[in-house]
Amino acid sequence: MLMAIPGISRSTNDHAGMTLMPVVLMFVIAGALIGAGITLVGPVTRRIQTNTTNNLIDRASRSVIAWSVVNNRLPTASEFVVAAGVRDDGWHHRLVYVFDGSLTATASGGLCGRESTGIVANGEIDVAFFILSGSEDFTVDTTPAISGAYTGNATISGLDLAEVVSLADLHNRAGCFDRTTGRLTILNNELPEGCSNESYRGDLFAQGGVPPYTWTATTLPTWMTLTQIGTAFHCSGAPPDPGVSTLVTTVTDSTGTTVQRRFNLTVASCTTGPTPVPKWNFNEGASPTVGDSIGPGMSTAKKNDGKINKNRQEQRGKNDGKINKNGQEQRGKNDGAPSRSLTR
Repeated sequence: MLMAIPGISRSTNDHAGMTLMPVVLMFVIAGALIGAGITLVGPVTRRIQTNTTNNLIDRASRSVIAWSVVNNRLPTASEFVVAAGVRDDGWHHRLVYVFDGSLTATASGGLCGRESTGIVANGEIDVAFFILSGSEDFTVDTTPAISGAYTGNATISGLDLAEVVSLADLHNRAGCFDRTTGRLTILNNELPEGCSNESYRGDLFAQGGVPPYTWTATTLPTWMTLTQIGTAFHCSGAPPDPGVSTLVTTVTDSTGTTVQRRFNLTVASCTTGPTPVPKWNFNEGASPTVGDSIGPGMSTAKKNDGKINKNRQEQRGKNDGKINKNGQEQRGKNDGAPSRSLTR
């Protein structure tokens, strides 16, 4: 029977325990790294999704403005996906599109025709539209929280991702300040000139904005009468004296937008026709003048005419006789020759 050796047994057990220590440490370190990795991956992923969503919202905003320039109005809620080119945020949830309904119809001013809106967002007045996302919690905390036309005070939550576009920003980015299409404007650059003591007529015209229009004048000549006929402003009267008069007129559309213009109206002293000319000289460089009555000019014309006619008749007579005589003689000679030849 073998006896156990205590020293040797303890040494073997200690050796086995030391062998397992690296494995245990490896698992502990790996677990720590995995835990740290998970902790780091979460914020990085959220940051990536947040940046992606902000870029999507910005791209959607620019696409909506580009669509509006082509169509002269903002898109409706049903047209938003086509106009924006995107539908979802970085978390694959729908974007929210809120807009002023008056900007979606050309009849109510369209893109450049209006100067105010009915949306106030976080204290900012005249907001055209805004696009937002519920962010990482997938919940839209903004009021209103759904897409569509809106009028009133909107409260945009700091928990949401949003881009707000004011009407002034929309006009600037769409080029409304560089063109007149859709904006209220007076078409006339000047008024026609008038004649003293004669009837005057002129018309002023406007376009853009939101009809109907209202015309007023703050400065006008005392002789002028202004009458609004439809969308035009009719100017009439009879200026008594020549000179330059001033007309300052203002047109206002139904939204209260106004445009003012100053005109300088010139009144001249006009005649009824050209100044009569008693005599005309058709013989440049000659002293005799053909007059409008019998006189020296007429006598000279008659004298010249007679001389010319006499010379022409005499010359014609001489020439005709010679030609006839020569022609008869030549014809006689030519006619006789063939006859003799034919007889033989």
